[in-house]
Amino acid sequence: MVQETINVTKVIPHRRYSDETLKNDVALLKLQKSITPSAEVNVVCLPESRKDQILPGTNCFITGWGRTVGGGNASDVLQQAMLPIADHLTCRIRNKNLTRVFEKQMLCAGGEGKGGCHGDSGGPLVCAENGQWVLRGVVSWGHYNCKTDHYSVFARVSNYVKWIKKSKRLY
Repeated sequence: MVQETINVTKVIPHRRYSDETLKNDVALLKLQKSITPSAEVNVVCLPESRKDQILPGTNCFITGWGRTVGGGNASDVLQQAMLPIADHLTCRIRNKNLTRVFEKQMLCAGGEGKGGCHGDSGGPLVCAENGQWVLRGVVSWGHYNCKTDHYSVFARVSNYVKWIKKSKRLY
């Protein structure tokens, strides 16, 4: 495996991001050059549109270099976990947060002993669909102590497809 470093030349945050509610917790990164696909590195597809939503119960994958336990150190090895997509109401109840999980902008996964933790923010939640990987979520937030009986909350990528395509044309 060969490591490749690619510089980020521009960060394009969503203009309606709210630090208070974490709505629109997404940004695009413009890279200095294209990636070199390999057995370890490849691209992922976007959902078709806002209406293209993943069904609860679908198993998807999170990857990241975040902590493996609350209060622990960041991992020096890329971690991967399979997380089932949760239905919105169950997520809101389990996370004891009936007002902060917004269905249009967010989706939940995990809650069964696995999930995101500090350092995973901005990382992908991908699902295998019709022979390709589709980016369904971007790690946004979760339990402050990384409790895995709670759900990890992701920015719902299908809600941002139009914004992503428009932003790509502008930059």
